[in-house]
Amino acid sequence: MLPNKTKPLLLSKSQPSILRFLPPRPSLCQIKQTHAHVVVSGHHARITAHLLSLLSLSSPVPFPLHYSLSLFNSIPFPTVFAFNSLIRCHAKANSPPSLSLSLYSSMRRRFLNPNQHTFTFVLHACSKSTNTNPGVQIHAHLIKFGYACHVFVRNALIHLYCECSCVDSAKRVFAEDTLCSDVVTWNSMLAGAVRNGEVRFAEKMFDEMPERDVVSWSTMITGYVQNGLLEDGVGSGCGGVDVMICGLASHDRAKEALTLFQRFIDEGFRPVNVTFVGVLNACSRAGLVGEGRHYFKLMVDGYGIQPEMEHYGCMVDLLARAGLVDDAVRLIEGMTVAPDPVMWATLLDACKLHGYAEMGEKIGNKLIELDPTHDGHYVQLAGIYAKARKWEDVIRIRGLMSEKIASKVAGWSLIEVQDRVHRFVAGDREHECSSDIYKMLETIGLRIAEAGLFTKVS
Repeated sequence: MLPNKTKPLLLSKSQPSILRFLPPRPSLCQIKQTHAHVVVSGHHARITAHLLSLLSLSSPVPFPLHYSLSLFNSIPFPTVFAFNSLIRCHAKANSPPSLSLSLYSSMRRRFLNPNQHTFTFVLHACSKSTNTNPGVQIHAHLIKFGYACHVFVRNALIHLYCECSCVDSAKRVFAEDTLCSDVVTWNSMLAGAVRNGEVRFAEKMFDEMPERDVVSWSTMITGYVQNGLLEDGVGSGCGGVDVMICGLASHDRAKEALTLFQRFIDEGFRPVNVTFVGVLNACSRAGLVGEGRHYFKLMVDGYGIQPEMEHYGCMVDLLARAGLVDDAVRLIEGMTVAPDPVMWATLLDACKLHGYAEMGEKIGNKLIELDPTHDGHYVQLAGIYAKARKWEDVIRIRGLMSEKIASKVAGWSLIEVQDRVHRFVAGDREHECSSDIYKMLETIGLRIAEAGLFTKVS
C-alpha cells in the first residue's frame, strides 16, 4: 500500500523513491497500481522504465507482453535500460527471437550502444531458434563492443551454441578464456556436451572443474543414464551411484534420486548399506511415506541388509514429519540398536508440532532422564505443556530446569525510540511501559483473529 501523499514520491532522477514501497519482485497488480499513481503525479516517463524493469523480473502467467509494450511505447526517449527490459520481457513471454532482434536493431538505429545485459538477453532469445545466423552476428557485435570476456555474456553464448547443436563453436568460446568462467559457464558447457552425446568430453570436463554444484552432478548423472553408461558412472570420477544418490537427496531432488536408484537396480547392480541411506533420506525430505516404507522393507527382506542408526533415523524423521508419531514410536521400540537422544528429540518436535501432548510428555521425560543437563529438552517439553495450556506443568518443568542447573540464556531484543534504547526479554513485565505494551499486543491479537488469521507463539 502506498502512503497518502499529494507530492510526487521522488528522491532523485536515478532513484524514484516510490519504488521503495514495492517488494523486490512485485506482482502485476502492484506494478499497475504504482503505474497509475505515477501517471496521476505527472512523472510517468521518469519512472516507467523502472516499472518495465520490475515487470521483466516478474513471472505472471500468462506474461502480459501487451502491457510491457504499452509501458515501453509511453517512454518518449527510451534508454538502453528500457530496451534491455523489453527484450527480457519478450524472453519471458516466449516471443519469437525475431522480435528481440528487431528491438536490438531499433536500439542501434537510435545510436544507443548495447551493454553486457543487452547481449545476454538477445543471445538467450537467439538460442530459441534453430537458425544460428542471427546468433553468429550478435557474437560478432559483442566482440566489437568488447564484451567477449564478460562472464554472463560468455555463459549465454555457450548456451546458444549448445542449444543449436554447434558444440565445436561452444568449445571454442569456452577455451578462449577459462579463467573468465564461473560454475555456470562450466555447467553450460557440460550440459551442452551431454545433450549432444559427447559424454566422454563432459566426463573430462567434470574431472577438471574447479568447483562443482548439484547441477554439475545432475548433468553427469543424466549423461550416463541417457547414453546407457551407468556402469561407467559407477566407477568414474563422480564417486559412484551411492554418492550421486546421497547428493541428490541432500539437495531435495528426491525424484531424481529414486529414478537413479531404480535404474541402478535394473542394470543389475546390488545396493549396499549407504545406498539405502541416500534413498531413505530422499523419501524423508520429500515426505514420501509409502515409498520410504517400501524401500525400508526392500532393504531388509529383499537384500538382507540390517538397518543401522542412519536408516532408523531417516524413517523416524519421515514418519514424524508426516505426523505418524505412533508409528514412529513403534519403529523405535522395535529397533535392533539402542536409539540415541537425537532420535527421541526428533520425535519430541513432532509431538509438539502435531499436538501429541501425552506422548510428548513421556518422550520429554525420557530425554531428560537420558541427558538431564541439556536445557533444550526442558524447553521443548515446556513448549508442549504450553500448547496444551497446562500452565502448572510449564512452571514445574521450568523449576526443574533451574534445579538441574540447565539454564537457558533468555533471548532479548533492543529497540531505539526517541534516542533511548529499550531492552526486552521474553515474558518480562518489568519495563515501565509494560502494561501499555501488553494492552497493545492484546489489541493486535484481536485484530489478527478478526481477520481470520492466527498467531503461533511458543
